[in-house]
Amino acid sequence: MPRLIMLSREYGAEVVEVIGHTDGTSMRDSSRIKGNLDDALGPYLNAATPTPIFAYDNVGLGIARAASVARALRMAGLPVNLHIHPLSAAYLLSPTDRYDPARPKIDDAARRRIDIRIRRFNAN
Repeated sequence: MPRLIMLSREYGAEVVEVIGHTDGTSMRDSSRIKGNLDDALGPYLNAATPTPIFAYDNVGLGIARAASVARALRMAGLPVNLHIHPLSAAYLLSPTDRYDPARPKIDDAARRRIDIRIRRFNAN
Protein backbone atom coordinates (compact mmCIF):
# COMPACT_ATOMS: atom_id res chain seq x y z
CA MET A 1 0.00 0.00 0.00
CA PRO A 2 2.73 2.56 0.81
CA ARG A 3 4.36 2.01 -2.60
CA LEU A 4 1.04 2.38 -4.42
CA ILE A 5 0.35 5.65 -2.60
CA MET A 6 3.89 6.91 -3.20
CA LEU A 7 3.73 6.14 -6.94
CA SER A 8 0.31 7.77 -7.29
CA ARG A 9 1.68 10.95 -5.72
CA GLU A 10 4.87 10.86 -7.78
CA TYR A 11 2.98 10.53 -11.09
CA GLY A 12 -0.15 12.49 -10.20
CA ALA A 13 -2.30 9.39 -10.66
CA GLU A 14 -5.88 9.45 -9.43
CA VAL A 15 -7.07 6.05 -10.68
CA VAL A 16 -6.09 2.57 -9.53
CA GLU A 17 -7.06 -0.06 -12.09
CA VAL A 18 -7.32 -3.59 -10.75
CA ILE A 19 -7.55 -6.11 -13.59
CA GLY A 20 -8.62 -9.69 -12.90
CA HIS A 21 -7.41 -12.43 -15.24
CA THR A 22 -8.49 -16.08 -15.55
CA ASP A 23 -7.45 -19.18 -17.42
CA GLY A 24 -9.53 -21.09 -19.99
CA THR A 25 -11.07 -23.51 -17.51
CA SER A 26 -14.87 -23.40 -17.67
CA MET A 27 -16.90 -22.65 -14.59
CA ARG A 28 -18.96 -25.49 -13.12
CA ASP A 29 -22.66 -25.49 -13.90
CA SER A 30 -23.40 -25.27 -10.16
CA SER A 31 -21.72 -21.83 -10.14
CA ARG A 32 -24.30 -20.52 -12.59
CA ILE A 33 -27.08 -20.94 -10.05
CA LYS A 34 -25.27 -18.80 -7.46
CA GLY A 35 -24.07 -16.11 -9.90
CA ASN A 36 -25.05 -12.73 -8.45
CA LEU A 37 -22.69 -10.17 -9.99
CA ASP A 38 -25.46 -8.21 -11.73
CA ASP A 39 -27.09 -7.42 -8.39
CA ALA A 40 -24.27 -7.62 -5.85
CA LEU A 41 -21.10 -6.25 -7.51
CA GLY A 42 -21.73 -2.55 -6.88
CA PRO A 43 -22.68 -2.95 -3.21
CA TYR A 44 -19.78 -5.40 -2.69
CA LEU A 45 -17.26 -2.66 -3.45
CA ASN A 46 -18.57 -0.82 -0.40
CA ALA A 47 -16.52 -2.51 2.31
CA ALA A 48 -19.44 -2.27 4.75
CA THR A 49 -21.60 -4.58 2.61
CA PRO A 50 -21.23 -8.20 3.76
CA THR A 51 -22.82 -9.87 0.70
CA PRO A 52 -20.30 -12.19 -1.03
CA ILE A 53 -20.12 -12.25 -4.80
CA PHE A 54 -20.24 -15.28 -7.08
CA ALA A 55 -19.18 -15.37 -10.72
CA TYR A 56 -21.14 -17.08 -13.49
CA ASP A 57 -18.36 -17.38 -16.08
CA ASN A 58 -14.70 -16.47 -16.65
CA VAL A 59 -15.43 -12.84 -17.49
CA GLY A 60 -17.39 -12.61 -14.25
CA LEU A 61 -14.64 -14.44 -12.39
CA GLY A 62 -12.12 -11.86 -13.64
CA ILE A 63 -14.23 -8.94 -12.39
CA ALA A 64 -15.00 -10.75 -9.11
CA ARG A 65 -11.28 -11.32 -8.58
CA ALA A 66 -10.59 -7.62 -9.32
CA ALA A 67 -13.43 -6.48 -7.05
CA SER A 68 -12.12 -8.59 -4.17
CA VAL A 69 -8.68 -6.99 -4.48
CA ALA A 70 -10.20 -3.50 -4.90
CA ARG A 71 -12.23 -4.03 -1.75
CA ALA A 72 -9.14 -5.27 0.14
CA LEU A 73 -7.15 -2.23 -1.00
CA ARG A 74 -9.85 0.12 0.26
CA MET A 75 -10.13 -1.75 3.58
CA ALA A 76 -6.32 -1.61 3.94
CA GLY A 77 -6.40 2.17 3.76
CA LEU A 78 -6.23 3.18 0.11
CA PRO A 79 -7.06 6.91 0.26
CA VAL A 80 -10.51 7.90 -0.99
CA ASN A 81 -8.97 10.40 -3.41
CA LEU A 82 -7.70 7.39 -5.40
CA HIS A 83 -10.55 5.99 -7.47
CA ILE A 84 -10.62 2.22 -7.91
CA HIS A 85 -11.66 0.71 -11.24
CA PRO A 86 -12.07 -3.09 -11.07
CA LEU A 87 -11.83 -4.59 -14.55
CA SER A 88 -11.93 -8.03 -16.15
CA ALA A 89 -9.52 -9.23 -18.81
CA ALA A 90 -10.83 -12.78 -18.34
CA TYR A 91 -8.61 -15.20 -20.24
CA LEU A 92 -7.66 -13.05 -23.24
CA LEU A 93 -4.32 -11.67 -22.05
CA SER A 94 -1.35 -13.90 -21.37
CA PRO A 95 1.01 -13.28 -18.44
CA THR A 96 3.33 -11.59 -20.99
CA ASP A 97 0.64 -8.90 -21.47
CA ARG A 98 -0.09 -10.00 -25.03
CA TYR A 99 -3.46 -10.83 -26.57
CA ASP A 100 -3.37 -14.59 -26.43
CA PRO A 101 -6.66 -16.35 -25.58
CA ALA A 102 -6.21 -19.34 -23.30
CA ARG A 103 -6.91 -22.75 -24.73
CA PRO A 104 -10.30 -23.94 -23.47
CA LYS A 105 -10.36 -26.27 -20.47
CA ILE A 106 -6.63 -25.83 -19.76
CA ASP A 107 -5.75 -25.18 -16.12
CA ASP A 108 -3.01 -22.52 -16.19
CA ALA A 109 -2.21 -20.93 -12.82
CA ALA A 110 -0.03 -18.24 -14.46
CA ARG A 111 -3.12 -16.79 -16.14
CA ARG A 112 -5.04 -16.49 -12.86
CA ARG A 113 -3.68 -13.21 -11.58
CA ILE A 114 -4.30 -9.56 -10.80
CA ASP A 115 -2.62 -6.60 -12.48
CA ILE A 116 -2.64 -3.22 -10.75
CA ARG A 117 -2.07 -0.06 -12.77
CA ILE A 118 -2.23 3.56 -11.77
CA ARG A 119 -3.07 6.41 -14.12
CA ARG A 120 -4.43 9.91 -14.33
CA PHE A 121 -8.06 10.63 -15.25
CA ASN A 122 -8.54 11.06 -18.99
CA ALA A 123 -5.07 9.66 -19.70
CA ASN A 124 -4.63 8.55 -23.28
